[in-house]
Amino acid sequence: MTDIQTIREELAQATQATRIVMRCLNSGKDSQESSQRALTLLADILDLLYRVKDYISWGEEKWFVEPSRLAALAEILSWFDATTKSLELYFQPGGVGVIYFRKHLLEKTFLPRLEQYKALLLLATQPDTSERSSLDRTIRNSLRANREVESGPKVDLQFEEDALGITSGLSAENFIVLADLCNRRLKGTCQWIFDHSEYRRWLLGSFKTLYCVGPPGAGKTFVSSVVIDSLQRTFTTPDVATIFVFCQEGKEKEHTCVDILSNILAQLVYRKRGLSYATSSLYYSESLTKGKASPKAYQNAIRAEVNRFSKVFFIIDGLDLFSEKERILSRLQKLPENAQLLVTLREVTKVVNASCLSVLASPEDIHRYTLSRIQLDTSFTGLFQGEYGPQLQQNTIQAVAEKCHGV
Repeated sequence: MTDIQTIREELAQATQATRIVMRCLNSGKDSQESSQRALTLLADILDLLYRVKDYISWGEEKWFVEPSRLAALAEILSWFDATTKSLELYFQPGGVGVIYFRKHLLEKTFLPRLEQYKALLLLATQPDTSERSSLDRTIRNSLRANREVESGPKVDLQFEEDALGITSGLSAENFIVLADLCNRRLKGTCQWIFDHSEYRRWLLGSFKTLYCVGPPGAGKTFVSSVVIDSLQRTFTTPDVATIFVFCQEGKEKEHTCVDILSNILAQLVYRKRGLSYATSSLYYSESLTKGKASPKAYQNAIRAEVNRFSKVFFIIDGLDLFSEKERILSRLQKLPENAQLLVTLREVTKVVNASCLSVLASPEDIHRYTLSRIQLDTSFTGLFQGEYGPQLQQNTIQAVAEKCHGV
């Protein structure tokens, strides 16, 4: 017997699946008319799913939560789940590439299917009448007779658990680096960035990319760590991800564009605890060839994973340490609109759909850092004691702040 709690969970899964498909179709690769029609239908279906959830939650209409009605609704949601998975499979980045076939699939197969789901969900909110039951039965019989598309190409990955284990290991390396930086960062420093107007605009989505530019020693890596920590504490739900890469100096020869993209993909998979079709295919291909896939394949897989989130923040620290930085930036900037990118580097040449802010240690941060070093160094203990000790200490801190120029 289908219970109300199970239906609530299935409705939540259906709304998430609908959003994923909408992001896939928003890529702009398909014809304007057919894709817009599909997006309109999906928006209507999303609205109906929320309406059905309200009916169940409030329970004002007893007929709506009768066992037979719940079972009928569960059947619809099961079919809809299969259809959304097929849509994601065919229309994800790297899916069906020939525009003619994509257009044919959308117009001849999926648009009629979505129309039927919209009608069924609308009927699900209506009281029982003979006319309603007749139309409901007709649509269900049509769906049962035309479900072969849901058995389309699938990748059977027995190694998915192993793949998740590998991504967990790669992600753990990033978490260790972040934890080390947070431990080394002096408490209370780098807070100035949260008051900066360009950071606030970036956080609110006014533009896709924010470049944080500063000379060596200005604290760009510590700024990255405080931003990552803040984002992770602010956005704690599973549908928002904070992905980060620290490009450490001295390791340029060990990393390529594919290595960076592989690191990013691993974190996305680890955050979602599951693989999209594009990622499954990529990992499966690598397991057969015993080598790395192309940057384009990784870009497609990353796009597919990003589509599964409401928002993804990418923090890339020190990207200019790599000779392939322009290629990496180009691929990351082509990600869907729900992805935002913050990059720290020493200089930037192009600023397109982006903004830039200068990274220099604030006077307050320099004061805190200098004071902490004085307090930790026992050789200064006697120097700053006595009647003139406090004033001498203040003069020393001021002199350091004036001479260091924010570095």
